[in-house]
Amino acid sequence: MSKHLVSGLGRVKLDRLTPRDVHAVLRVALADAERMDLVPRNVAKAAKAAKPPALGRAERRAMAPEEAKTLLSVLTEDRLESVFVLALATALRRTELLGLRWSDVDLPGRAPFVRQTLQRTEYGLVFVPPKTHRSARPLPLSALAVRALEAQRVR
Repeated sequence: MSKHLVSGLGRVKLDRLTPRDVHAVLRVALADAERMDLVPRNVAKAAKAAKPPALGRAERRAMAPEEAKTLLSVLTEDRLESVFVLALATALRRTELLGLRWSDVDLPGRAPFVRQTLQRTEYGLVFVPPKTHRSARPLPLSALAVRALEAQRVR
């Protein structure tokens, strides 16, 4: 299955489409259809000056403490337990969590340092620097997170 709208038409992956991209692709497709007499007119021309619809920002609900405890109890001894503990304890983004290396974690100092992130590109998964200099930061670790990382290191 193609990850792009139409190969050769655009390099925008489906999960990265914006309303502006969709409007532009639709306008071009309707212009082609109009030229080929498949439609009487390109209705997208009339909307050309209109601002594309704004995307609503989905609200994300934080996990309640009881939900977090339930999740962690299910993950006990799972190979990914430390990843979830670290996610809950630090609120790191998924790309930041997946970019962590042992050399980025100071267990005695109780702090991981975000020095790279793992991004999906057209070439596959690639480690890249954080987007901003403020993203490359140390974070305090809770005792629970330190224990989870120590157990992971032993595993």
